[in-house]
Amino acid sequence: MNIACIYRESRFSPNMADADAAILDAVAQRLAAQGHVVTHDVDHAQMVFTMARSVEKLSHLRQAEGRGVRVINSTQAIDNCNRTRFTNLFIQHHIPMPPSIVCTAMPTIDLNYPLWIKKGEGYSERPDDVVFATDPDAATQAIHQMLERGVVSVVVNQHAVGDLVKFYGVRGTNFFRWYYAADGHSKFGLESVNGKQQGYEFDLESMMHTCNHAAEVLGLDVYGGDCVISSDGTFQIIDFNDWPSFSRFRDDAAEAIANLVVKQ
Repeated sequence: MNIACIYRESRFSPNMADADAAILDAVAQRLAAQGHVVTHDVDHAQMVFTMARSVEKLSHLRQAEGRGVRVINSTQAIDNCNRTRFTNLFIQHHIPMPPSIVCTAMPTIDLNYPLWIKKGEGYSERPDDVVFATDPDAATQAIHQMLERGVVSVVVNQHAVGDLVKFYGVRGTNFFRWYYAADGHSKFGLESVNGKQQGYEFDLESMMHTCNHAAEVLGLDVYGGDCVISSDGTFQIIDFNDWPSFSRFRDDAAEAIANLVVKQ
């Protein structure tokens, strides 16, 4: 089978470009070992696996989908990872997340401080795309600055107190992994706000089920994200994205993804 591998654009991989490329390379190696031909040619591919996020590449992939080519993750699923869109979908489907609002102008904020102010469309590409605000003045300033620089929508999340955990999954397989964010690499250093983990107990099966359900709502096959575990063991998802780097679990993830590609 001819399979195309499409890399993520460097501007969407701040401080993570090598790691993002490495997981795709690992999947490609496993597919090649099974006898498949892996190239970067979407036009002659029977399947595609991709981390692409740019408008240009997604447009090209939509054309391939229109010809019946299976793309993992699909372009619709990638679009659904737009923060505004996944916030609205999570609210609609009752996915556990902190109280949140989506706004396109300066809102009346009826949430408890501190808050997270986040660029709503696209993906985080620079440090001021996500701002921690401890009081109304800081929140107003952050929202105003985003709108002033052309951000179309802003998501405001109430801060969740607890252990910050990163999770990784491949839907339709038994692959699901997690670790404490404080123990890992940080793109912009924002994980430090939650501080050192306390080791709160939680139900891993419940977390995996919830994250797989969230991925299903978005249409994702390969996913990752962040959640906060409270002292009572409940958890809330604070971020969800298409195809993370899987750095700590690259070999196991690559095996699961390659098998998923062949199965699909």
